[in-house]
Amino acid sequence: MAEDPIEELANTTGEVVWVFVEEHGYAVHLLKAVGDHGVQTHGELGKRSQLHHLASGKAILAHLPQERVDEILDGDTLPAKTENTVTDVDELTEELATVRERGYAFNTEETVLGLQTVGAPILKDRRDVVGAVSVCGPATRMQGARLESDIPEALLRTTNQIELQLSY
Repeated sequence: MAEDPIEELANTTGEVVWVFVEEHGYAVHLLKAVGDHGVQTHGELGKRSQLHHLASGKAILAHLPQERVDEILDGDTLPAKTENTVTDVDELTEELATVRERGYAFNTEETVLGLQTVGAPILKDRRDVVGAVSVCGPATRMQGARLESDIPEALLRTTNQIELQLSY
C-alpha cells in the first residue's frame, strides 16, 4: 500500500524515501524509493537499526504505548552514531513529546553527518503506529523552509494517504 505513495513522494522531493516498521525494538528498513537527486546511504532493505537516531524511529517511538517505549529503551545505552545523536533517555523522551505534538520528527545529522531526515508515523485508525515514512537528503538541500515545512507537509500528505488505504 505504501509503494505508490512513496514513489510519488520521492519524485516530488527528488530525495530518498524510506518506509520503516518496528520489530523487536528495532527499526527495519522495509521499502525504499529514490528521487532524481537521492543520495545513497548505508540503508539497505531488511537492515535493522536502533530507533533513537532515526527520524522514523523517533516517529514510531513517539506513538508507541509508553510501556513499550520503556521496554525498548530499558537498559539501552543509546549509542551515538555521530556527535549529534541524542544519547540521553530523558532528552529523547522530551523530543518524543514534541514529535507527538508536531506530528513528525527530525534527524539532524544524527545518523550520518551531512544527512538530514524528516520522519512521520503511519497510524492505523489514528492511534496505532504501524510504521513510519522518512525523507532523507543532504543537509545542504534539507534546510530552512524546505526542511521545516515543505518536506513535512508533503510527508504528512503521504502518510495520510497510506493510512487511508490501511483503513479502507
